[in-house]
Amino acid sequence: LSAFITIIKLFLFLFKKKKYDYFITDDILVIPGFLLKIKTFLFVDNDYKTLSLIKYLLPFATKIICPSSTELSKFRKKLLKFRGNKALAYLSPKYFTPDRSKVLIESKYSLIRVSILDAVHDDENNKGIQDEELTKLINLLEIHGKVYISAEREISNKFEKYRLNIDPIDMAHYINFSKILITDSGTMASEAAVLGVPNILINNLAGSCGVHRELNNYNLQYFYDNFDDAYKMTENLLSKKNIKEIWKQRRKNFLTKTDDFTEFFYNLLK
Repeated sequence: LSAFITIIKLFLFLFKKKKYDYFITDDILVIPGFLLKIKTFLFVDNDYKTLSLIKYLLPFATKIICPSSTELSKFRKKLLKFRGNKALAYLSPKYFTPDRSKVLIESKYSLIRVSILDAVHDDENNKGIQDEELTKLINLLEIHGKVYISAEREISNKFEKYRLNIDPIDMAHYINFSKILITDSGTMASEAAVLGVPNILINNLAGSCGVHRELNNYNLQYFYDNFDDAYKMTENLLSKKNIKEIWKQRRKNFLTKTDDFTEFFYNLLK
């Protein structure tokens, strides 16, 4: 019902406006584009088997833009693939320069990110990091410095003292200067990997997504579908010396094998 209402609203808006050459989207705008014979570029970075409602939009798209690691072979003729992932569009060295002055934390610190896993591609078994597990992580990370929580979902009052209250636009700077990131957010884990920051993703869909498998192949990201294994790896990483220097070298290697997605898309439209 929500999708149908959205399509009606889009049509009411589009008929009032000028003629369009392209629609660029990751959502339902491909349907008005198909019906109005307007070319559409649909961005997808999840493998087909992990898609929920979005899979029904793929037939309506003129072209589907996706990372080369993403498995959408059913729509091979429509695919425009690039090497890398979407985080490179705004976090590659060409477009992003870490600024320590934006980080209002002087001591060493670790980050935990907890999300609301209610996107259309999330399933009911994707619980993420629960409060009991959050307590265990904090106790472990505090041995090595300060701990801050970036929380999208509601958290218990006992965790409020750890909450990171910042302008979201500065989040990449905080990730960059952190010791490690533990998260149930695939997007933020990928951002950490692209920045060369050790990260562990706790999400039962990660292994089914090509972008995460690729980062894992470069040893830039570790992902798990259970907390116990993720906790053991966190202990392991924290015990290593110069872990961030190791990650920076891995990042450097990864960047040599990727495309400039921003340039790729700009040239495509031009």
